[in-house]
Amino acid sequence: MKSTREQTEVNPKQSQEELDEIFSMSIDLICIADIRTATFVKVNPAFKETLGYTEGELLGESFLNFIHPDDIEPTRAVVEKKLRQGEKVINFENRYRCKDGSYRWLSWVSHPRPERGLTYALARDITEQKQTEARLIGQEAVQRLLIKLSTDFINVPLNRIQGAITDMLEIVGKFAGMDRVYISTHDLGRGISTITNEWCAKGVPSAMDRRKDIPFNLLADLVEVHKKGRPFYLPCVMEMPKVHGLRSYLQDRGVQSMLAIPLMQEGFCIGFLGMDAVGKIQAFDDMNITPLTLAAGIITNITARQRAEEILRESEAKYKLLVENSNELILVAQDGLIRFVNGKSYDFLGYRPEELTDKPFSDYIHPEDRKMVLERHLKRLKGEILPGVYPFRVIHRVGDERWVEVNAVMIQWEGRPATINLLNDITRRKRADDALRASEKKYQSLFHNSQVALFRTHVDGRLIEINQRYAEMAGYSTVEACMAEFVPGRAWADPGARLELVRILKEKGGVSDYETKIIRRDGTQAWILFSATLFPEQGFIEGSIMDITGRKQAEAEQEKLQDQLTQAQKMESVGRLAGGVAHDFNNMLGVILGHTELALEQVQPPHPLHTDLKEIQKAAQRSADLTKQLLTFARKQIISPQVLDLNRTVKNMISMLQRLIGEDIDLIWKPAKNLWPVKMDPSQIDQVLANLCVNARDAITGVGKLTIETGMKTFDEDYCREHTGFVPGDFVLLAVSDDGCGMDRQTMDKLFEPFFTTKGVGKGTGLGLATIYGIVKQNNGFINVYSEPGRGTTFRIYIPRSAPEEDTPKMQASAISMPGGSETILLVEDEAAILQMTRMMLERKGYRVLPAGSPTEALAQAQAHEGVIHLLMTDVVMPEMNGRDLAGRLTALYPGLKLLFMSGYTANVIAHQGILDAGVSFIQKPFSMADLVLQVRGVLDA
Repeated sequence: MKSTREQTEVNPKQSQEELDEIFSMSIDLICIADIRTATFVKVNPAFKETLGYTEGELLGESFLNFIHPDDIEPTRAVVEKKLRQGEKVINFENRYRCKDGSYRWLSWVSHPRPERGLTYALARDITEQKQTEARLIGQEAVQRLLIKLSTDFINVPLNRIQGAITDMLEIVGKFAGMDRVYISTHDLGRGISTITNEWCAKGVPSAMDRRKDIPFNLLADLVEVHKKGRPFYLPCVMEMPKVHGLRSYLQDRGVQSMLAIPLMQEGFCIGFLGMDAVGKIQAFDDMNITPLTLAAGIITNITARQRAEEILRESEAKYKLLVENSNELILVAQDGLIRFVNGKSYDFLGYRPEELTDKPFSDYIHPEDRKMVLERHLKRLKGEILPGVYPFRVIHRVGDERWVEVNAVMIQWEGRPATINLLNDITRRKRADDALRASEKKYQSLFHNSQVALFRTHVDGRLIEINQRYAEMAGYSTVEACMAEFVPGRAWADPGARLELVRILKEKGGVSDYETKIIRRDGTQAWILFSATLFPEQGFIEGSIMDITGRKQAEAEQEKLQDQLTQAQKMESVGRLAGGVAHDFNNMLGVILGHTELALEQVQPPHPLHTDLKEIQKAAQRSADLTKQLLTFARKQIISPQVLDLNRTVKNMISMLQRLIGEDIDLIWKPAKNLWPVKMDPSQIDQVLANLCVNARDAITGVGKLTIETGMKTFDEDYCREHTGFVPGDFVLLAVSDDGCGMDRQTMDKLFEPFFTTKGVGKGTGLGLATIYGIVKQNNGFINVYSEPGRGTTFRIYIPRSAPEEDTPKMQASAISMPGGSETILLVEDEAAILQMTRMMLERKGYRVLPAGSPTEALAQAQAHEGVIHLLMTDVVMPEMNGRDLAGRLTALYPGLKLLFMSGYTANVIAHQGILDAGVSFIQKPFSMADLVLQVRGVLDA
């Protein structure tokens, strides 16, 4: 059975590689930024491709330099008030400048790490969404503008025409965001254009008060453009040449931007609808200008109707004369026939007036509208009161369908009732209406097909309208099923969260990025991000929901990986510290042990100092053992591994281990059959088992049981990907289990830290398990621990499987026999005290010693020496040159030179990954005289 810990551990290196791959492959923009300096630290390819910059143009640069001026302060506020305080930021929107000068809208999710001074941010390009929203808003505004103008003012009484025009100018000005709107009519004879009507925003001075008449010479550019029926637009008055008269005229009135739309009649410009932006720049595009052009046409028709109604008050003869020359289509209908039509009919219908007179007007109406129009005409003739304005379709001579709006008024024509009809071409408006309907249809499509859950509900949660994504998020396959079955009170994992949400909505009117959990139809839970607005007068809530379950899981996984990384870094740092301390300590212990041993040769047991010297020697040796444990944890001790049968090695220790733990504890040995071989220093196995068994003994109170077993395990990549610390491959298992007191999670988190112990003062150094950890890691294995309070503990150690091979015979040294010699030894050691001590030891045994405190001095000694040098004994790690390189240079001078390396720190220079190469002689500091003399004699005699 796989333990819980095995099932949840993940390989940090693999996970980091996968995160890096996701970072590079993501289509979203991802960056890491320094929140202290507001600069980019790292960006993914999508970030560079979207904005068009190279990595060099972004990294190290302040991201505030790329943000739209209007968005800089909000962005800076988010950095200072949220990110630097450690608060996550979700769905924050701002605009970034691309390399080509354009701007892209980005929606950000930022996860700050203030302790590092960094934030991890992901952005989604929402430019198209913003543009779509702007278009929809613009289209709705246009629809409202045109409907209001066409319905509220088309049938205004004659005595209210002037006031109505001023009201229309105000509506147009507020729609366009302009400060001054006016009508200016041309007087070709006088060469001026006169402002006849004007509306000004609050605080904006009137242009009529200062100069009502504008000379044509100032309007030359404007008039030229208007001749073609096109609007004249000045985005920025300051960009005009300083000598231009219109610039001075507009600047004198504080105008920064200007738009002038021609008022056209019969293809001729009779004036213009002017709009000024005072003290600011106002931008326009076709979406703005087109509805304003339609509004100008409505205003023109209103003023034309004003003129028509004034004419109708005159005599019929005079009326006919004036109407004939009107630029509007004016038609007199009587008994279903056209009695009079002015010259505008040719433009409107393609017929000359004489071709229409006394013809049924229904012949020129769209078949679907004929009955309606004729019935209204006849009812009006009978005296019934009907709305004077209504639309219908007419057919042009060429067969085109056109929309008109008629304003009908009862008159007497040649002594009999008739109607005079002012026809207004509203084809463009109808097309605009159709476009708006299409826009609404598109909006509905966006609503129902959006990948974000959208909704409108009553305040009590009952659904009014939802889209498909909302239904799916709630666990339903269709909108209809969700609308029918959804129960608001059951959807919240925390009912109090909904009450809090409603309170915020009622208090503030809206809520943004509210995180909570919901319960789906099948009972599963999901994290959501809730944003909504309360419309109290209408009694509903409208908003959106995003499923952030995946993001929440990713954040939890990220925190877990970060904790694992922090623990690994901490252990590595402690290891480096332990190794460094042990190296220097070894040198000092070597001097103490060496001089103590030299002194003991001169002081025999009867002497009073002999006992003291022996105590000094024991204390120094215990210190050396402690240093060896530190080096083991740091994975820098020297080992001599060999291929061995783990069962045989453990079996040889069983008797010793039983004596170690005592008779009250039952030791059970369970070896696996046909166990794979491992390559490991046998002494390390002894050390691991001894430490584990002592800990198990201390964890058992009274009688207990301790089990040692072996086994074989194979782990594939899929398993290791899900279990942190596990490595793919074949491994031999060594497991030690006890039924003692067990450990809690807090204890297990610190289990392998050096000097951490749960034992009392003087009962443990805290290096036992740290040493085991170092041994296992040095042999490319890993260790897994399972324990619960009151249920015992199991340590599982996994050592890589090794192929059988023939071991190199090891020299067996005897500490009893200490033979000397007369050979010449070149001794190289950069620590003066150790150099002097070792020299004294060797010379006492008859050797001739050439001492050198550095590799340079050693080379000089070798070149100056006239005789034979039999042995080079050198430290491994030295400032000028390492021992291996020195040996290489000297063996070139003395081909038969024997080599003996020594070190108290690490064998990585002469051995790969701390494992001694076959055939290389090595003595570890500190060493006794017996170890030294036997090792030297063995190398010389080999």
